[in-house]
Order: sequence, then structure tokens, then C-alpha cells
Amino acid sequence: MVARDALRVPIRIDDSFEAIDWMEVKADLAADDFDNGHSPEALRLSFARSQHVVFARDGARVVGMARLLSDGVCNAYLLDVWTASSHRRQGIGSRMVRQLAEQVPGQHIGLQTDDAANFYRALDFRPQPEFFSLVVGSWLENEATAAECTSRGPTGRSVACHHRRVPGHRRYGCSGSSSSSVDSTSSGRPTICGR
Repeated sequence: MVARDALRVPIRIDDSFEAIDWMEVKADLAADDFDNGHSPEALRLSFARSQHVVFARDGARVVGMARLLSDGVCNAYLLDVWTASSHRRQGIGSRMVRQLAEQVPGQHIGLQTDDAANFYRALDFRPQPEFFSLVVGSWLENEATAAECTSRGPTGRSVACHHRRVPGHRRYGCSGSSSSSVDSTSSGRPTICGR
């Protein structure tokens, strides 16, 4: 009898966008509590517009992904590192991060994490003293997402939607009401997320 793992196709890591079902990826991210409110199209755009990307595939299914933003000189930012829960603890995440890091020799790579500090320490990342962030306007309301969410209301007038925000989500979004179209302090300045 052949062992089940012997029949398994090895995980392939590449940078090809070919044959990615973004709806399926979005559903898998949501199932793993890694959904940040992107639509499948906004998720695709965020990867397409990144300088470096990797996808881990088990056969035809995407089971991991990560991307890296870089100025091409001295600074890069690693984000959206995800491995499907069914495929964790097999070295896939480490392989993806190393493959991306190899694309930016000599650059400082920053990242933000709430729950994977030990994973990144094992890859020789070191904590930085502080990290600050700012969301100008409302999370995910920008040119990249505007075209996909314009629709017609009951009167036939054009109505812009507001992407589903994830209030208080441990990875994304500010705490507070998800119904507000603009988050601001009482002074009218944009809310600082702190995440």
C-alpha cells in the first residue's frame, strides 16, 4: 500500500498569476480568519501592483501567498503573508518569505505582525522599537477600489458603495463603526489606526 503523502504533489512556489481563482482565494482567506475586507478584484490588484509576489500551490489550488513592496534601493515592506491552515508547519511560509527576500538584496525589509513574531524571529527578523500607521480617509476607499463598486441605486442614480471594513480586526481596520463613510476625529482629521 502506498502512503498517502507519497501520492501528494509537492508544493510549488512561483510568481505566476496564471490560473488563480481570486474568488476561491478570497473564500480561503476568510475561512482562515485572514480576510481584510478586500474584494477579490481589489485583492488581485494589490498583488498585481506589488513589485514582488509569490504563490504557493498544491496542484492547482493556491495554498499560500505573500507580497513585497520595494523602492528598489534601500527599503521594502513585506505583507499579506498567508499559508492555508491545512498546509501550515510544512515550511511553506518560510520558503515564500525567503524567496521574496532574495529579490531585494541589501534592502531593509519591514513588516507588521500581531501574532507571528516567533515565525519572523526564526527567519532572522528583529523587532523594531515602534511602528506607526495612518489611514487617510476610510480604509479601502480609493481609486483602485472605486471602479469596481460603483452601482445603480433604485432611482437609477449612480451610488458608490463602501467596502466592508473589519472594525477591530486584529490585522486590519480601525475600531469603531463600520457604517461611517469617513472616519475622523472631532477635529475632522483622519483617524489614526494604530494597527
